[in-house]
Amino acid sequence: LRWCSPACSSLAQVLTGLLTQHEALGTAGALPLALGMAEYVFARAVASRAAHGEAHWAEGLNYEVGALSELYAALARATRNASWLTAAALFDRRCFTGPLALAATLHGTGGGGGGGG
Repeated sequence: LRWCSPACSSLAQVLTGLLTQHEALGTAGALPLALGMAEYVFARAVASRAAHGEAHWAEGLNYEVGALSELYAALARATRNASWLTAAALFDRRCFTGPLALAATLHGTGGGGGGGG
């Protein structure tokens, strides 16, 4: 993530603030600005992964990238546009979510968040 760290954390904070401005206050222009920034970050991330390879990308996600996966999932919810989930998946920090999914499977919860294990 040569192009991103440590800027990803700052980008996520700005994008989260814009999304909050849209959702909580209805600020005109906040959502279009957030979407434009999110599209740009996603395009840069795709290009970086293509240029440096999947292994480099996955290793880079082991470090702080500013919760971009959660942000893109929130954009999908806010816009009712599931295509943002592709971006969320790109920034998924498998070093965390992989073991959590495995633990859920081992404990019989299936990862559905319903407990029961």
